[in-house]
Amino acid sequence: MVLTMETPWCHSQLYAGSMPRIMEDAMSSCALYMAKNESNSTVILRTIRSRLHCIVKSLVPASTQIEVLAKVQALLLYSIICASDSDINMMMAVDEAVPVLEQSAMDLLNMMIRDGLISESVQIDPLWTTFPVDTEEKFWRKWMFVESAQRTFNIVFLFAQVVRLLRDPMSFNLSVAGKKQLTHITVSAALWEARDVESFVEEWSRERHVVVNHFMIPQVLTNNTRADDLGTFEKMVLMGLIGIDQYKLWAAEQGSINID
Repeated sequence: MVLTMETPWCHSQLYAGSMPRIMEDAMSSCALYMAKNESNSTVILRTIRSRLHCIVKSLVPASTQIEVLAKVQALLLYSIICASDSDINMMMAVDEAVPVLEQSAMDLLNMMIRDGLISESVQIDPLWTTFPVDTEEKFWRKWMFVESAQRTFNIVFLFAQVVRLLRDPMSFNLSVAGKKQLTHITVSAALWEARDVESFVEEWSRERHVVVNHFMIPQVLTNNTRADDLGTFEKMVLMGLIGIDQYKLWAAEQGSINID
């Protein structure tokens, strides 16, 4: 995130115009963690835990769409940092953060439904499968936000389930499964990697992208989608659903140049 301004669930241009303070602090915490060594680890880890604790305990709700998304993404970044560290206090911080992270993700989903960005119907919104009739720049910005938000929602609950399974193999939670059907992912590495509106529109016009919900992703295997069309996020989800070996077999059969 620090080096490229993106993750598989956060578009590189999402915060190009402005970045909420909560995300700025999370970014700086990522940079701090990257600089951690034996001499400064105590202070750096304490600083990261303190920032995470402030978000977890904050009673001030996010007000704008971008602030709601930024809160979820910031909580996710902090939680991933803490979960990646062997320090016992960092591990305890994850346990404290995960319930708040999940609730924040649900708030994000409810906001998208309320504002008409996605539908409560499990049918795919035609907005994402036809060429935009809106102005190109406006459509790209909207697509970027909604795509990032839906990917973030999905990755939050994938992360939370992994944390739970590591703590207790019997604690798998299926309660969010129905909500995941409301979110859709655009399967197209080229669209996601577009850095400007011209590149985005050019790729969109080729109509090689596929829009699926979380549980439909394995269907891309039979939908004339090539392995090289998949971005990192799609690969992560697909490997999680069908297994790494099955994914690599499918990619190799297609002659993919980038199996991993």
